[in-house]
Amino acid sequence: MSQTRKRISRGLVIALSALIVVALIAYISTHKSKAVAGANGAKGDPAAGAKGDPAARAAPTLSASAPEQGPGDAKLKQSAVSLTTAPSTQPSKIEKVVETSNAPLIAGRAKLDAGDLLGARSILNTALVSGKLAPADAARAMLMIREINQIVVFSPRTFADDEFGGTYQVQPGENLAKIAKAHIVTADLLCRINSISDPRKLRAGQTIKVLTGPYNAVVTKHDFSLELWQGEPYASDSLYVTTLKVGLGADNSTPTGKWIVMQGNKLKNPTYHSPRGEGVVAADDPKNPLGEYWLGLQGVDGKAVGKTSYGLHGTIEPESIGKMASHGCIRMLNEDAALVYEMLIDGKSIVEIRD
Repeated sequence: MSQTRKRISRGLVIALSALIVVALIAYISTHKSKAVAGANGAKGDPAAGAKGDPAARAAPTLSASAPEQGPGDAKLKQSAVSLTTAPSTQPSKIEKVVETSNAPLIAGRAKLDAGDLLGARSILNTALVSGKLAPADAARAMLMIREINQIVVFSPRTFADDEFGGTYQVQPGENLAKIAKAHIVTADLLCRINSISDPRKLRAGQTIKVLTGPYNAVVTKHDFSLELWQGEPYASDSLYVTTLKVGLGADNSTPTGKWIVMQGNKLKNPTYHSPRGEGVVAADDPKNPLGEYWLGLQGVDGKAVGKTSYGLHGTIEPESIGKMASHGCIRMLNEDAALVYEMLIDGKSIVEIRD
């Protein structure tokens, strides 16, 4: 009897052990299937995701109609991931320079888009004269300032808060020449910016637009340009105004250095006296190579010292602008020569010629 009971007990233990093993295998198999389904759902398989847990079904998946990736897309994705997951680092020196150089342009553009012309110009001009802009950004700043100055400087629109000009109420007994002298500009310039065709019609109590001079110029030989500045060029309190194209002396014959516009040698409709003894061409003669305007220069510094036979003038050969073709003088298109004639003051304005 005891032997029989032992056999029965042993059989029950074996059967129970077998049931436990089967149950464990079933449990492991079930959970392994769920894990695989969840993984497939995470990879973007809609069917697998539906069979997995709810979170996998809810996650966004790539559309079957998504465009094919190009050979560089994988690297681009990898770079994008690294940018978002990598720890933040300090910017490199180059990044700092670019950020510093770009910031004023972005701020200036924002002011310009908001209609604040004076604010935009102030930001851009301050950055320009600081000398901290990269060359490409300096060129962009100058372009934006030129566009702004077409309105702020050269149009009749007034800006009472302009630190480089503003408005002025004409007093009894004053004429345009007196007002111009007080502001160190020419009466011709005041006529231009106020659209005044007859200065004699100026009346007391009238509010006009004014600018504060003197204006000066910088000629850069290698790119045949003439920059106009209000005040000393590139000084902290100066204003860049605009840039014009010029022609220069053949065989690099235009001397570098500083020149002053000669007192009493600033002429409309000048007579041409050939420096090579080729004769005289009367004023208003279509063959007069000086065009309609002449500003005589006297050298005061550098290689210009003591020289007096050079000047700024118009031309009857517009195709020579941007070339070395003159006897040494600085040629301009006639409309540009008119502007320079109106902006520079004889006896005060400086023209610096650089390589």
